Amino acid sequence: MVLTLAKWQDLGNALARIRPIYILAAVTLTLAFLLVRAMAWRAILGGKPTFSQTFWVLNEGYMLNNIWPVRMGESGRGVLLGQLTGLGTMWVLSGVVIERAVDLAMAAGLLLATLPMALEMEWARSVAWITLAVVLVGLTVLFLVSRNTAWVE
Repeated sequence: MVLTLAKWQDLGNALARIRPIYILAAVTLTLAFLLVRAMAWRAILGGKPTFSQTFWVLNEGYMLNNIWPVRMGESGRGVLLGQLTGLGTMWVLSGVVIERAVDLAMAAGLLLATLPMALEMEWARSVAWITLAVVLVGLTVLFLVSRNTAWVE
């Protein structure tokens, strides 16, 4: 087991050398990230759950991601918030899917923005723009489907 291989004394010494201002900055930035993420998820869900509900369920989902494999915290968020608010698990899970699609688009955008510079290949720039356009079209389709559910059904 990995825990038996760890050198706890070395870890303790390394942690003791961290300046408290860095710990405070890390805690502050993490809290800000969680607050903004909860606001965004609440907006994705149409503002129906309260901010407190989305904040705590979001954190419970992150905890579940650390305990269970294959990001089961995402499913857990759907179940927990769906039952807590009465909105239904599938309705909340659709918000999780949209949230993850936006996350993927952001990550793809960052990768595609920096890839041509890292590779120093001019042709990669046009491939990056085409891929970004495809991702944006996909997000637009998701948005239109979510706003026109009656027509889609």
